[in-house]
Amino acid sequence: MLPDPILIVDDEPVNLAILREILAPDYRLMFACGGVEALSLALQHHPALILLDIQMPEMDGYAVCRALKADPQTAGIPVIFVTALSDLADEGIGFAAGCVDYLSKPVAAEIVRARVRNHLSLVQATALEASWRDAVVMLARAGHYNDSDTDTHIWRMAAFARQLAAARHWSRARCELLELAAAMHDTGKIGIPGTILRKPGALDARQWAVMQGHSVAGFEILSGSAAPLFQLAAEIALYHHEQWDGSGYPQGLRGEAIPESARIVAVADVFDALTMTRPYKEAWPLERVVATLHAGAGTHFDPSVIAAFTACLPQLLELKAEWDQHDALAQDGGRTAMTKQLDRIATAHHLKMPGPILIVDDDRLTRGVLGHILERDYHLLFARSGAEALALASSDHPALILLDIQLPDLDGYAVCRALKANPQTAAIAVIFVTALSDRGHEASGFAAGCVDYLTKPVAAGIVRARVRTHLSLVHTGELEKSRREAIDMIAKAAHYHDPDTGTQLWRMAAVARQLAAAAGWSEARCELLELAAPLHDTGMIGIPDVMRRTPGELEPEELTAMKTHCGIGFEILSYSDAPLFQLAAEIALYHHERWDGSGYLMGLAGEAIPQAARIVAIADAVAALTMSGPDQAAWPVERALATLRAGAGKQFDPALIAALETCLPRILEIKAAWGEREGPGRPS
Repeated sequence: MLPDPILIVDDEPVNLAILREILAPDYRLMFACGGVEALSLALQHHPALILLDIQMPEMDGYAVCRALKADPQTAGIPVIFVTALSDLADEGIGFAAGCVDYLSKPVAAEIVRARVRNHLSLVQATALEASWRDAVVMLARAGHYNDSDTDTHIWRMAAFARQLAAARHWSRARCELLELAAAMHDTGKIGIPGTILRKPGALDARQWAVMQGHSVAGFEILSGSAAPLFQLAAEIALYHHEQWDGSGYPQGLRGEAIPESARIVAVADVFDALTMTRPYKEAWPLERVVATLHAGAGTHFDPSVIAAFTACLPQLLELKAEWDQHDALAQDGGRTAMTKQLDRIATAHHLKMPGPILIVDDDRLTRGVLGHILERDYHLLFARSGAEALALASSDHPALILLDIQLPDLDGYAVCRALKANPQTAAIAVIFVTALSDRGHEASGFAAGCVDYLTKPVAAGIVRARVRTHLSLVHTGELEKSRREAIDMIAKAAHYHDPDTGTQLWRMAAVARQLAAAAGWSEARCELLELAAPLHDTGMIGIPDVMRRTPGELEPEELTAMKTHCGIGFEILSYSDAPLFQLAAEIALYHHERWDGSGYLMGLAGEAIPQAARIVAIADAVAALTMSGPDQAAWPVERALATLRAGAGKQFDPALIAALETCLPRILEIKAAWGEREGPGRPS
């Protein structure tokens, strides 16, 4: 169940009872009989969703919704109006007041469940969007943790790259993608020793050879994802030091053999580096910067990108002035400006259309009405029969299908079943568009695989809202996959020079999840822990690689330096307010504390150590002892258990060691599942 309740507001007890019966098995519910009571409950309990009647005696639903949206504490709560069909003509008033959808009385159970489920998923998608964005930021920042570059440089350069790409006639969507990807161009510096990155003078030949390795390191970290964002970022990381005349690295490519994205970022990076003040240099005068870039055309830089640079120089200078102003006014190193920039990019990325919308109806008038409502915002396809719809779905892969039920050849149910039976089209969301007389058949539609209904005659506001909802849900699945991959990259980056692999990190996380479940955590918290646990050693990014690879025991001063990885990890991960990264930051900071108080950084003891960190400490030991690694063979299970039991009350929480015993069969299944698997990632 959701941690936050659903608030149902209606002055008719019978309507409250009907909705209670439909939703109580799956959700925690609260009830209000009027608008004033609803506003009070919303402020006190912050429900995840409100189902709101329109016709109420003291305050109508429109007034309640406007009051909710006017209060910053309740403005983010989605509101679905529950209204008699005769009120649908006024749907424009409801959307203007701030509602996200409508439910028609008398309510249909399947439609209520579907619409509630959809809008609660959108609430979760908003949080997912924020944590995905934060994961990208952390990945970009991690590459510069050990050098003098700042967030300001990373994201200002990315803004310059976007402007250059626009001048090169890239589409808006590609420019937005480039802006996010460009910020990760130096991710591979994670693998370069800080002594080289921070060296004040020129590098010697050996050091320069090591430094050049950051391009390949960045590619190795970023190329694990098939997502377009990370594929583009990997391409830029690998090639942004190639030069037009073939004298660059790592592959000595020349001319148009160098990907255009890398050629653009190379110019943006140098322009930003020369025009900004850094600890070791003053900003160059603009005339000198421009002359240097022009002198490099045909040798260092693509001449056509330099021409684009010249054409958009006024816009680049406007961007520079905006960032300079933010730097002068803000005390956060440009973070405010960066956050605004990321919000804009992430919003554009989120709203990007994944494919066309297919409208299927044999009635020309209905096709025309739906087309008129949607044509301004979406690319549309049309079909007049079931067979034509199935052919277009296979050839054009629409993101969403609006499907009439009464068709001349195949009815809508048959079309929907055929779509769901075909692996190529099974994931396409289907909304049935149906006449009022078909309302009793909604169960058949959901059984066939539809996600929602639209009732004829259609209302424009409701059509737009429902289409927007389901396209957002299409994007959410892709976003979750991309977020998991970003988390995997951060975790791998922290262990870039270590013998630990992605496999070891994720199997430890799977053990942590089982242990948390045995300790009584909810399924949702267990899932969050499994995502957060692999980030426990993120702070290793800030530890010199020579120290991490030193065989045997560290010297006292080296051990002191090694212990700082807990604080470094907390510093990197606590950037985000998202629950996932707040939990990861907590684990990073405390996972080396010990039950008896002899651990570090803070010497906490007992239950003063957060339980998440206590769980991960045990899971990390289980994974290290029972699973083979580069430096040791797996211990027999009984020997590992004896060691863990001996540590109860000293290193480990005794209650969690007891919980470990209860879930040991499942942990052994995890060990067997991971068994011979090699390489990074998680088991499918």
